[in-house]
Amino acid sequence: MKRTITIVLIALSAGSAFAEETLLDTMGPLRFGGYGAFEVKTAPVADDWRVLIGGKGGCIINHVLVLGGGGYGQVSEFTGTAQPAPYEPPITRELNLGYGGFYAEYVLFSSALVHGSVSALVGGGGVYDAYYETADIAVDGDEFFIAEPSAGVELNVTRFFRVNLSGGYRFTSGLDYAGVTDDDLRGPSAGIAFKFGKF
Repeated sequence: MKRTITIVLIALSAGSAFAEETLLDTMGPLRFGGYGAFEVKTAPVADDWRVLIGGKGGCIINHVLVLGGGGYGQVSEFTGTAQPAPYEPPITRELNLGYGGFYAEYVLFSSALVHGSVSALVGGGGVYDAYYETADIAVDGDEFFIAEPSAGVELNVTRFFRVNLSGGYRFTSGLDYAGVTDDDLRGPSAGIAFKFGKF
């Protein structure tokens, strides 16, 4: 009996010695923070650079991993051409753009005065317009999928305030409305974000 117990204990100890490591194990004891940010971005839309404003933020795990969300809307309208019904002449539309989704960020050397970060936003958006028909308001447009990876340089201004400059690339799929397609939205982007929180 004693011999059997000894063999079982040796087997368990050997198994624990070769236990599989996980991401949480390598990150050590978990510490949580969070931030919210106001951001101004510029990106090409329909062959012209446009300004978008929005925000992002989330939960910070061990000062390095951020999981949250973000969203942006275009400040000014842009034009598109649509043919609402057969045999009707095309109509020029004043269009709006907005998108948002899940946001993830990895911060490099968070405690350094100047440090870097890589991030990505994955979600959906829409190009839409609102126009009057008699006494009613009709809304029309189209939706699309978006993925926007980016990299940034960040400055620690205070313990609770940081400024981030970033550049990325916007990928879209599924858009075709008023002569505006995915090719009109795909392209580089640049932004400045003002982060407030517990980092």
